[in-house]
Amino acid sequence: MSVALAALSISGVAAASSGAEPTPEPVESAVVTPVDAVAQPAPITILLMGDSYTAGNGARNELGERTYYGPAKCLRSRDTWGEQYADNLAEMGYAVTLLNRACSAATTDNMLNDRYLKRTDTLAYPEPEPVDAPRSQELYADWAATQPLCTPVPNSDEFIVVSVERGAAANGLRPVTVSCAHWLRPQVDALNPDVDLVLFTVGGNDAHFPDIMRLCLVLGSISGCEDALATAEQYVTEEFAADLAEVFDEMHARTEGNAKVVYLGYPRLEVSTDLMLTGIVDGELVQLPVAAELDRLIELGAAVQREAVAAANERHGEGFAVFLDGLPELFAGHEPDARPGVANAQRWIAEAFDTNMKDEWYHFRPEGQAAIAEYVTSFGTFGVAGGDLPARDLALVTDGSYVARMAVKYAVDAGALGAARVSIVEQRPDAAGTGVERRIVGEDLDARGVAEWAANGSDDLSGWHGAADVALQARWNAAQQVVYVGDAALGVESLDSVWSGVAQGIAVSPRIAVVDTGRSPHAFDGDYVFAPAQPGGPVAEALAAMAAAPHAWAAGPYTVRATGTALLDASGSFGVGELTYAWDLDGDGVFEVSADGPGARVPAASLHVGWVALRVTTPEGISTVSKAWAFPPNGPVANLGPACAGDIAMGGASLGGEPCQPLGGGSRWYDGEAVSGSHIQPSASADAETAALVAWIADPELFFEERETRSLAISIREGRSGTRASSPARRRPRQLVQRERALDVLVDAPSVLAPARGADAAGFALAA
Repeated sequence: MSVALAALSISGVAAASSGAEPTPEPVESAVVTPVDAVAQPAPITILLMGDSYTAGNGARNELGERTYYGPAKCLRSRDTWGEQYADNLAEMGYAVTLLNRACSAATTDNMLNDRYLKRTDTLAYPEPEPVDAPRSQELYADWAATQPLCTPVPNSDEFIVVSVERGAAANGLRPVTVSCAHWLRPQVDALNPDVDLVLFTVGGNDAHFPDIMRLCLVLGSISGCEDALATAEQYVTEEFAADLAEVFDEMHARTEGNAKVVYLGYPRLEVSTDLMLTGIVDGELVQLPVAAELDRLIELGAAVQREAVAAANERHGEGFAVFLDGLPELFAGHEPDARPGVANAQRWIAEAFDTNMKDEWYHFRPEGQAAIAEYVTSFGTFGVAGGDLPARDLALVTDGSYVARMAVKYAVDAGALGAARVSIVEQRPDAAGTGVERRIVGEDLDARGVAEWAANGSDDLSGWHGAADVALQARWNAAQQVVYVGDAALGVESLDSVWSGVAQGIAVSPRIAVVDTGRSPHAFDGDYVFAPAQPGGPVAEALAAMAAAPHAWAAGPYTVRATGTALLDASGSFGVGELTYAWDLDGDGVFEVSADGPGARVPAASLHVGWVALRVTTPEGISTVSKAWAFPPNGPVANLGPACAGDIAMGGASLGGEPCQPLGGGSRWYDGEAVSGSHIQPSASADAETAALVAWIADPELFFEERETRSLAISIREGRSGTRASSPARRRPRQLVQRERALDVLVDAPSVLAPARGADAAGFALAA
């Protein structure tokens, strides 16, 4: 069979947005409840990066619900410690613009390069392809972009790579299949010089922490655990420092040294200091001091992290980066307890079987998220003082004429440009006279660069393309603006497409101004002199209005619900004077909700899945629009297990309403069922959930030593082995027996085993 392959890319923004600003239609106070306005806040821009310990695995909202959003495997949460830290800063009077680009299972390489999400969806094209008239790859890519399985998650860094495969021909036709591979852009793509503070965790996945969790703390495989620990130690000692150096260097380069970088360490993973794995290896009873080995590995990793931060400060200046190494102390006594049948009721980190989502095991529970937020908040803003001026992406679009360039030059020389990242775009009528062509002649220019272009123009006559194919890439934390200077008769209808949010997964709503030189009087006197070119003329006025525009931040993402209310948060917005706020809840372009303050509480049912738009306006009537995505709800989560009364996240109440147990006592909680001693007894209603766990634990592709452990459990139960010695000299042999019996029950439970291979249908996020 002959096969032809081609690769194309589909962008990640679900909907384009118009720069038009419909007249707001205020609603009555019964529909929107304004939140008290605050004094003019101090702006700060924060970027969350790295792995699951920052993304939000295990986080919950105040209702105990998962709040994950974005690409499915990332598990980003609005309730992660980084978001809570930002909320704390907002209460202290800061206007926080925040983006979460951390992703579960991320490595240092994923921070720097594209990441394949281990998901490819293959679809059959509905019509066979004529052999003598093959269709274009672009046609198949365009078709794939209309299919839900091939659509990137909106408002995210996900993108799709499309592959086309043509099958064997028959009767002049051949079938075509289209495969859509899901990828993430490099996390560092979200960095730019207007990011003030970077918060991140990374390194655990580079050292294959999931293998340690699975082999050492869940399955209790001695040889597998030893191998996992050895692999981790080798990475930490030989490669970790170099990988971190590359991350720090890229952060410094992308932010031009303007950002403060905060690197958070990891907590310990076991509350017991003497936890042992006990088993039979080659006929011998072997013990592995797993708690001691884990503590040693954490300390070794922290030493490398500390040295990497010090080295980064030597290269880039003292104070560039900070390492927060206080989590082992902060979490002391709140770590998980890996002993079978025992749970640490004071835990801030989820134990195995705490939830029905494996990717939440050994990640921060709500108590842990809140504790870290308070810990980070104790450092304030780490000395960062965000700029007083909004970040702006300004496109100067001209017809390339001398008249237009001189108009820009006079305005820039008069200081009207202000602080902005400026790009120059020229446009002209296309050959058919039915549209316009554009080309980019300069990007990331300062006032001097703009003035130089205005004085000299561009000698390069290449680079012209249809207007739809030429777009500047917007930054997530900047307002997009367009000022057209030239003959408006040449076409200004598509100026809102000059900026694209594709690379950042955002929807753009640029503020647009047009200065029509085709209608301006001018006279020849050595040079062209005309009204728009004079200081204080229309170009200068347009640029000054852009510089005076406020910063709008719609925050989010938001959750669409049938009942209750939703708090729309514009507290990251700022500007000069008393600002007013208006919201478009359903993406129809009509701003139907008005509020005097930065927050508005509206009926949750008034939100619709899609873009929610915020418009912030100054007393002079100058406005900026920002958009956030509204997702469908994740739904309630199964019992997370008893939380400790008095822990800061719950205000003295446990998640399950259960009293706290003393350290080392109590029960393991799984899906609402207590697990006491050595037995796991899932209820009938939990069959599907348990099946997903069995599919992971009892997978036939597990290491041989793990299968041997399960076989040993079965043989012990049936009395076929003499290995169940109860010698008093054995250190905690009962723990091994309890673990084996628990696995035995899971493997042999008849109500669970049958559907095990269909685990994904139960709705679990099983790792690939």
